[in-house]
Amino acid sequence: MSKKAILSKILDMTRLKLIFVFFLLSAVPLYPFETEIYPEKPKAGTGFLLLIRGSNLFSYEITCGRKKYAPYRRDRILEIFLPIPIGAQDTLSILVKKQLAGITLSRKLIDLPVEKREIKTVYLRQKDEAMRQKEPAVEEQQSLFLSAVATQTLERRWEAPFIQPLDSPVTTPFALYRKGKLYSYYHKGIDIAAPRGTPVKSANSGSVVLSETGFNIYGSLIVIDHGQGILSSYLHLEKIFKKNGDTVEKGEIIGEVGSSGWATGPHLHMGLHIQGTSVDPIAWTEFTETLPASKSPEKSEPAH
Repeated sequence: MSKKAILSKILDMTRLKLIFVFFLLSAVPLYPFETEIYPEKPKAGTGFLLLIRGSNLFSYEITCGRKKYAPYRRDRILEIFLPIPIGAQDTLSILVKKQLAGITLSRKLIDLPVEKREIKTVYLRQKDEAMRQKEPAVEEQQSLFLSAVATQTLERRWEAPFIQPLDSPVTTPFALYRKGKLYSYYHKGIDIAAPRGTPVKSANSGSVVLSETGFNIYGSLIVIDHGQGILSSYLHLEKIFKKNGDTVEKGEIIGEVGSSGWATGPHLHMGLHIQGTSVDPIAWTEFTETLPASKSPEKSEPAH
């Protein structure tokens, strides 16, 4: 087929696409779509729920923090849980595009007010940094972990509320800034103190996407996918009882507290991840406890 024939075919397909779009537009009034955010002013380092109300004929694209997301559909409502970075201040810009056959029909820019998070700094001791030098980070292990917590599964597997994996006090909060001569970083989870061998519960139902031992930083660990970009991680375990692909129920025992990896004593590091970004597990649990039933559907489907 000649180049001229190929070009003619492409133009014909484009014309047909435009005719199809204009036909649909003439049949469906373009009413402005509605959005709702819960809570109205979330805190940095937490998550929020974005709801969109619109016709099933349209698709929607969301841009937040330079990343693009597709919401999940439930009847005439679309929804997605999104993270707020630890260092976010004042407002977070969210762009929602209403589309038909890949063509943007309208857009809405939302400036979401954000409550600033107070960051506390602690200084790493010499022995803490020596431990990290003795067992340096392994790129392959970190890649496996980061890939696991960014898993995208269409089916929502969890039911509100989430629960805490241990009935023990939190010893190190989320977003604590650890500063040292060689290493400086945010603590992207919570540490829960407990004796070695204490049973660890799954925070909610889901499927195991990573179950490994011997990681330098994380030790023995389990990552559970709860669906729609929500995952939880459990690090420094002594024993793990679940393997990759296993299905778990909320409250089911998945392992035991230990001190594997970068740990100076027995404890559990628990992480909560929304669309690949770590958020405060305590705040997420409280958020799911207060999530209204109307904003907590049993099942959703991807809006594509």
